[in-house]
Amino acid sequence: MLTGRGLFLVASSLLLVLAGLAYGVEEFLLVAVATGALLACGGLALWRGVPSARRGLRLEVDRPVRDLYVDGGGSIGLLLSNAGRRPLAALWLDGGRDWRVTFPGFAGTIRDLAPPPEGPRARRRRRLRQAVGLGPDLAGAVGVGALAGHGLVRLPVDVPSSSRGLWSLAPVTLWCTDPLRLVAWRVARTDAVHVVVVPRPTPPGGPPGSDPGSRPDHHAAAPASASGGGDEFAGLRPYVPGDRLTRLHWPALARTDELMSRSFVEVHRLQIVVDTRPWEIESSVSHAAGTGIAALEAGTPVELRTSGGDEIVVSPGPMGRSALLRALALVAPVGARDGTRSLRPAPVPAAPGGAWRP
Repeated sequence: MLTGRGLFLVASSLLLVLAGLAYGVEEFLLVAVATGALLACGGLALWRGVPSARRGLRLEVDRPVRDLYVDGGGSIGLLLSNAGRRPLAALWLDGGRDWRVTFPGFAGTIRDLAPPPEGPRARRRRRLRQAVGLGPDLAGAVGVGALAGHGLVRLPVDVPSSSRGLWSLAPVTLWCTDPLRLVAWRVARTDAVHVVVVPRPTPPGGPPGSDPGSRPDHHAAAPASASGGGDEFAGLRPYVPGDRLTRLHWPALARTDELMSRSFVEVHRLQIVVDTRPWEIESSVSHAAGTGIAALEAGTPVELRTSGGDEIVVSPGPMGRSALLRALALVAPVGARDGTRSLRPAPVPAAPGGAWRP
């Protein structure tokens, strides 16, 4: 596939051929022939290098192990390894700069996400590039440099942490080119990367102005317990005179010929209501995070609700804190026309060539 530079040379050669034939200038024809020879040499070099590159190259994504906090920084790593013995050069990474943030809500997961639909203009442009055999525009790509045999290179990509939410990075493509970057061929491609940026918890009883209860129109967290009589099934017990008939377990009577009653236990939960109005949601989410974490550490389940009616229950345990923060990170403000926006951070720094060891 031709790169942007290669397509420019092809167009220039055609113009030189037309001008040489029209005006009888043989030098124009010679220049066009030389340009064609460069393209042929580049294609031959690529044809020899692509098979070994496809066999030996591996492009993977190193995701963060811990949750990333708002304004806390963080990065993912693009791990490029060469399993073969032959050194590889002229490798370029296209992508790693366009991020978009979404707020899919409590029920939103990475599996439910789909790539944004392709617009008509982008579809026509893609078909045109495929029709003319045009490859990537390497003007904004990152050069990896020479990669030695059995070498490993890690390219860090900063994750935008300016706001909470689910940040998604489009697939990153690895291209192999000839030394003059006239012809390119795709040798590896990653899947889309999703990273959750969670809010920073505000400790309960934080500084003045951070307590949502200080404003009468704000309802960030309100404790509530289950009603008397219980709401969680605990098991069966022998019937005691005075038990409600609605609690009799008739299958047990049919099996054992004895009356059995269903028993329930009263479960206490902390109910937290998050205000999803755009001008209140961020402070409400931070306060709810601090209050919910304190309840989970005390062994109390947390029931999260939004003013829009969305709800989820988080149970205490090793993953309770992370589940609570991730759920709060995905809460969307009410009335938002679009829960997605794009951001272009700083370009990915180029890594030096050669082997890299973690």
